[in-house]
Amino acid sequence: MTSIQKKTRFLVILLLTVYVSLVFFFAKTLLIPLTFGFGVLLQSIFILRKDVFSGLYVLCILVSLTGLLPGRKEAVYSLDYHIVMSFTIFAMLLALMFKDKLMVYINELTLFQITIILIYMNFVIELPFLSWVLPVLTYWSVIFVALLVVTKSLMHQYLKIGLYVWFLLISTFILLIQFIPEIQAFLSYPVTFRTKTDDMMHAFVAGMLFLPLSINFWYLWELVPLPGKRQSFSDKMAEVKEHAKEMKKKYSDYQLTWQNAVYVLMIQGGILIINHQLDIIPNGVAIGISLILVDLMVFAHVDVFSLVRNGLLMLIGRQQSTS
Repeated sequence: MTSIQKKTRFLVILLLTVYVSLVFFFAKTLLIPLTFGFGVLLQSIFILRKDVFSGLYVLCILVSLTGLLPGRKEAVYSLDYHIVMSFTIFAMLLALMFKDKLMVYINELTLFQITIILIYMNFVIELPFLSWVLPVLTYWSVIFVALLVVTKSLMHQYLKIGLYVWFLLISTFILLIQFIPEIQAFLSYPVTFRTKTDDMMHAFVAGMLFLPLSINFWYLWELVPLPGKRQSFSDKMAEVKEHAKEMKKKYSDYQLTWQNAVYVLMIQGGILIINHQLDIIPNGVAIGISLILVDLMVFAHVDVFSLVRNGLLMLIGRQQSTS
């Protein structure tokens, strides 16, 4: 284990200890905002790794504390609202400051995982304005992935850029849908969370997903051809082209085989179906966890499926040895 890994492990343990202590003392009033913040901080550690020990990371934390300040016309100070605001500022700043380092590599496997989540959402998400949007996006995503799996030749650079933009749009769309229950709760709309545990799971998953959402937002904003106040349109288009070139470099030539596609479908799709049938955790949380696993694979380079496969092989081996 390297020194960075040891420091990261210590930081995670410290963060968990602080979170548990705060929840113990403020469980009745600040449980949800603290859980959201815990998710944001934990994801930042997983994504940034050694950069969490940089001065820029500390600066983002210090600036985010301004979210705790009361507004000019704020009659009643709401601590839980300002805690969420602070962590929101922190995530947006972090994504902005480290966006050049956080542009991830994606490939056919990444697009396949996102497509599985989209298919699952068609059966479990019931939102009126998505009645036609979600099926259309799912249809085209399935077509794209199927063509990629069938086609074995190297693709054109413009197709790589288009698929990277497609990944950003689809993942951002899914992330935004995940935040609708939290937005409804914030606006005091009726929410169907079943227990306090469900509330905590929603808040934690929302926190874990908010940083990737912020990162995607800045990437997409870089592609918008709107020049700044002191910038010409041609200069802005030059920046957009440079950003597109970086996206092309970040699309890997790894090609997903049919065997691996079936394997991933059985694990990821199987887990989602089992959860839906047995109602183990809320569907929104299950979708969020699937997105977190995708984020861990693209940001932190964690081979989740290899870990699951090795774990299953170990269990099978132990059962055979005992029998």
